[in-house]
Amino acid sequence: HFVAGGNAKQGFTAYGGLQEIEEDKIALCVMKYLSSKWWEYLLCRANNIASGWREDCLKGNEQSLPAVKACAQGKEADALLQENIGLTKELDVPYGHLFLLNNKEVFGVTAKTTVEELERFIK
Repeated sequence: HFVAGGNAKQGFTAYGGLQEIEEDKIALCVMKYLSSKWWEYLLCRANNIASGWREDCLKGNEQSLPAVKACAQGKEADALLQENIGLTKELDVPYGHLFLLNNKEVFGVTAKTTVEELERFIK
């Protein structure tokens, strides 16, 4: 789930500003129309976040681009984001890189988090 404030009627806010909101909306539209490519898309964007050419992360799926674009630029994306951020609002999650494990524990990671530390949370 993405971390954002606000709502579809009044507008959304996020730590990363409008760019983060737009990225979230596009990712949710990719999830809806190209669900099998969603993780691949997110990883590609994470590695190329400064690039505005999101289409590069959807190569081979050009037939779905019109649906993703229409979704991302319309009210459908607002509705998807509104639904998606519901859990983070309910749990009062203030920032990203947090994980909910077995619906019980919320923990955060940083670039310095080790595999061993993650394994301790899982066990």
